[in-house]
Amino acid sequence: MGKIITGVVGSILIALGIVLLFIPGPGLLLILAGLALLSIDFPWARRMMERVKRWASGQRSSPEKTADTHPDARKQKK
Repeated sequence: MGKIITGVVGSILIALGIVLLFIPGPGLLLILAGLALLSIDFPWARRMMERVKRWASGQRSSPEKTADTHPDARKQKK
């Protein structure tokens, strides 16, 4: 029963988050909350959440490094 409730509530949060991406509201926050809730009981959501965490930590740790590796950034430096 708990897995069903988690699945329904997590799916609702993700659906609301997708809607709120197109209208004013915390869409991304709800999508992440729904994914976090689903990752409690579903391995596919856990894997996706880990991927999001890796992406977010990589983006925050070195924004200069990302700019340096972009092909357009290398052309401008020359």
